[in-house]
Amino acid sequence: MKHEDGLMIEQVLKQSPAAQAGLKPFDIVVEINGTGVVSESLMESVERIRGPEGTNVTLTIIRLDNGVSDIFTVEIQRAKLVNESVWTHEISTGGYNLLHIEIMEVGEQTDSILRQKIA
Repeated sequence: MKHEDGLMIEQVLKQSPAAQAGLKPFDIVVEINGTGVVSESLMESVERIRGPEGTNVTLTIIRLDNGVSDIFTVEIQRAKLVNESVWTHEISTGGYNLLHIEIMEVGEQTDSILRQKIA
């Protein structure tokens, strides 16, 4: 999403290169490979972030945390994105084994994917 300072990250896919680099929702991308994004369209910025798998892109990020701005740069190796609609994670606590389930997107296959993951 366009933001007055750059490009605001709305969602970070689990296990994506962005997640592995520590990016979070509401972070603002202000530069891509050292060039600002304010004067370009959303699609122009997205196209510059995307690229061939295995290549790197450097992003300059503004993160607002409790009213304090932090500016940092991350280098991300591009990879094929996998957007699974159902995520599960096992948690052991207090002698109990729990299954944490996140449904990221509801579609025609969500029911069968969920059944497969909890079987």
